[in-house]
Amino acid sequence: LEIPAHDRTHHRQIEVARLDAMRGGAPVARSAYFERTSERVLAEAAQRREQAQAERQCRHDNDQGRMTKKLLRAWQKSQPDQF
Repeated sequence: LEIPAHDRTHHRQIEVARLDAMRGGAPVARSAYFERTSERVLAEAAQRREQAQAERQCRHDNDQGRMTKKLLRAWQKSQPDQF
């Protein structure tokens, strides 16, 4: 079975060992499947996580990666000959 990882860095390959009729919590759920994802894929995913964390740390406070409308208008007014 192929499912996406929680952080969307890779797809996990798992093999379902058994189906439980009742909910039993995380330890019971963990024992119901076997992880078959290769070490190479997990290493690449770890590298992607580190890159994403580094990019988040480089951003300024309240920076969404793009200008707000207010900042964009102010920037356009300061560059009148280009727009």
